[in-house]
Amino acid sequence: EFQGAGFFLFGLAAFLCTHLCYTVALFSMAGARAGYLRRNLWLVLPFMVYLALFLRLLWPGIPEGMHVPVALYGTAITIMALAAVNLRDHVPLRGYRMVVFGALFFLLSDSLIGVARFVTPFWGAGIAIMVTYIVGQYGIARGVKEIFWE
Repeated sequence: EFQGAGFFLFGLAAFLCTHLCYTVALFSMAGARAGYLRRNLWLVLPFMVYLALFLRLLWPGIPEGMHVPVALYGTAITIMALAAVNLRDHVPLRGYRMVVFGALFFLLSDSLIGVARFVTPFWGAGIAIMVTYIVGQYGIARGVKEIFWE
């Protein structure tokens, strides 16, 4: 039996809201149709491969009933990272780099949570998760500041 599944799903839902807000905001800055990804669709492939391989790694350890929420969450954070990449050529380069840097660290933080929760707990997981999360949030916030206020 998976202990704390309710709390985990609640946290997943809360962070899903964050990713959805970031995604909407980032795509609205460049426009999904006019953004960098539209002209460079091949850049989506590494993100989709990562998502597929990562979910494959997690799948055996995810308890029944949680497969769909975890897969949806993984898809949402991957799309959020793609929304950051989509900003290229639409915002100042320095801000773009910081937002992408932050989005990738946010993706890494959530990936570490998945590994620690569904594959194997590892020494220092909590610290690694929090450090990558804080760096990710800082990168996104700093990038947005660069884009709009500098």
